Amino acid sequence: MSGVSLTDVGFQWFIEILNQIVEWFTEGIRVGYRAITEALFGTPVPETPNGIPVGEPQNQPWTQLYDALVAGEITLIAFLVLIICVQGRHTLRIFNLSDPIRDRQVRRSAWTGGLIIATWYWIAVTALYLVDGFSIALVPSIDAVASPLTNFFDLTLSNPLLGLLLTFVGAVAMWTLQALLYLRELLLYVFVYAMPI
Repeated sequence: MSGVSLTDVGFQWFIEILNQIVEWFTEGIRVGYRAITEALFGTPVPETPNGIPVGEPQNQPWTQLYDALVAGEITLIAFLVLIICVQGRHTLRIFNLSDPIRDRQVRRSAWTGGLIIATWYWIAVTALYLVDGFSIALVPSIDAVASPLTNFFDLTLSNPLLGLLLTFVGAVAMWTLQALLYLRELLLYVFVYAMPI
């Protein structure tokens, strides 16, 4: 018989099982942190079948925004307001109530306004994709957050008053961040929807 004991084999299996469980746990934390980061700090962008912002979105509320802003009622109202303003300026010019310099400025701003009204949805979506990319790129990795946090634990265990102060500051910061993210999501849809008008 060989000199391998069942105790050594069982101990080795136990170590391998423990290493596998720790590896699964670590991978779960990494995936969960990435998902939470994208959910909290990621900007809600439209999901299109081709993956670029030119197509028709498939997720809510972007389907309604797309229908309203791309040849929808918001675009129609915005163009009508633009036409009324331009016609008002033409009426003032016909009756010699305006100067030629203002007339050229109105003509230029009318063309610019018409172009922005027609392309507003795609301008907004492209800007949101850029903001989403920057916000995900600027969020630190879990390792960069975990190592200073463990150093803070050592310090706060020896000084409970400092620990209480840091807990209070962290709680206020998290509450403020949550309020800002909620306001950002709320204002995002209002801004994209109402901007052409």
